[in-house]
Amino acid sequence: MRTRTLTEASLFTAIFVVMALMSFYLPAVVYLFVLIMALPHAVLTYRHGIKVGVLSTVASILILILLMDIVVAFTVVAMFATVGVALGYGAARFSAGWTIMIGTLVGAVGFAVLLLIVTQLVGIDIYNDTINIYRETLKTAFDNGQLGTAFEFENVEQVLDLLGRTLKPAMILLIGLMLSYINYRTLQAIGTRFKIDVPKMKSLFQWRFPTWVGVVYVLGNVLVFVSAPESMIKMVGLNINFIFSIPVVLQGISLSVIFFSKYIRSKIFYLILLIVIFANQLLMKIVSILGLFDMLFNYREWVLEKGDKK
Repeated sequence: MRTRTLTEASLFTAIFVVMALMSFYLPAVVYLFVLIMALPHAVLTYRHGIKVGVLSTVASILILILLMDIVVAFTVVAMFATVGVALGYGAARFSAGWTIMIGTLVGAVGFAVLLLIVTQLVGIDIYNDTINIYRETLKTAFDNGQLGTAFEFENVEQVLDLLGRTLKPAMILLIGLMLSYINYRTLQAIGTRFKIDVPKMKSLFQWRFPTWVGVVYVLGNVLVFVSAPESMIKMVGLNINFIFSIPVVLQGISLSVIFFSKYIRSKIFYLILLIVIFANQLLMKIVSILGLFDMLFNYREWVLEKGDKK
C-alpha cells in the first residue's frame, strides 16, 4: 500500500471516528452528521478503491467499540460507513441512479444485519422500540388535544402496527434509500473540493424509471388483491406496493412538471405544486396513475414530446 494511500486512509478513518464520537456525546449535531457521516469512506473508496474503503470500515468499527457503546458503534458503521463505501465505489464506475441504488441496497442490508445482531446479542429490538416510542408520543399528543380532531388515534395506531410488522422490510429498504440519496447529494456538492467527478443527477424534467418498475408495481397490487388476509403473499405484495409506489409517484410528478413547464416557468409554482400533491390523497392517486401509465406506455415520448416536435 503506497504511503499516500495509507496516510489518506488513516486521515479519513480518524475523521469518521471523531464525527461518530461527536454524534454520541453531542446529540445536537446528529442531524447535521446524517448529511456528511458517509463522506469520509465515500471519498476514500472513490480515490483508492473498495479494498481500502472496506479496511477503513473494519478499522473504524474496532476503534469505536473501544471508545463507545457497542450498539452505537455498530449502528454508526452499518448505517454510514458501509453506505459511504458503496457510494464511493458506485460514483467511480456507474451513473447517479445506479450508484444510489447500490447505496440503498448496501444501507438496507447493513441496517437489517444491525437489527439482527443487536437483537440476538443485546436483546434490544431497535426497530419496534422506535415504533413504540412514536406510538406513546402520538398517544400523549392525542390525549392532550395537541393534534386536533382531524385524525383518530386508532387509525394512526393501525398504521404504526402495519409499519412495525407487515411493512418492516419495506421500511428498512426506505431507510437505506434515504441514507444513500442524502449522502450522494452531499458527496456531489463537495466532490470538486476533493477532485472527485461525481455523476450528476438528472433534473426532475428528465426523471424516467424503467418499464420493469411499473410492471413490478402492478404485480404487487395484484398480489394484494388476490391473496388472503394475513398471508405471506399479501405481505410481499404490500411491501412491493409500498416501495415501488415511490418511483411511480416521482415519475408522475416529472410528467406533470413537463406539462406545466410549457406554460409556467416559476420555481415557486412547482414548489407549491409538490406541496399540494403530497398533501392531497386524490391528487397523489392521479399522479400515481399518470406515472404508471408513463412507465408502461412511454406516454411523454408519444404524446408530449411528439407534440413539441409538431
